[in-house]
Amino acid sequence: MPEQAVRSLIERLEDTDENLRGAAVLALSHIGPQVVQAIPALMERVEKEPSGDVCKVLAKALAADGRDAVPALVQAVKKDNPRTLSILTEALGALGEAAVAEMANALLTDERDRVVQIAAGMFLAMGPRAAAAVPVAVRLLQEGDVIA
Repeated sequence: MPEQAVRSLIERLEDTDENLRGAAVLALSHIGPQVVQAIPALMERVEKEPSGDVCKVLAKALAADGRDAVPALVQAVKKDNPRTLSILTEALGALGEAAVAEMANALLTDERDRVVQIAAGMFLAMGPRAAAAVPVAVRLLQEGDVIA
């Protein structure tokens, strides 16, 4: 997809029409590797999107970004915003095994119990796909850090 088309889709994320925003997010989730340049705009949209339907598509789009989206998603989860938490954890959970170790290192070692609880819940929901989080949890237990 031409870069100009990607920029145009990113601009549509600010449209007042919910359907157009949702369509732009959906299109961005299907453009392949070029979606990386849309991560900041998608993350910004998560923070202010009023539509639950568009938020669901945002989670899928961020998951489609793959590992490139993990740092931004982790930072957003650490903000512990109740309005965006389910979107972000859904996107992280959808990333699956490929990003679990990175997520575990970032989230399970956070100083705030709430963030650790969110991470633990997300890994629990992922089931066997979260196996890469186990070594991090074991290391934290051995070091005496408490996992909530």
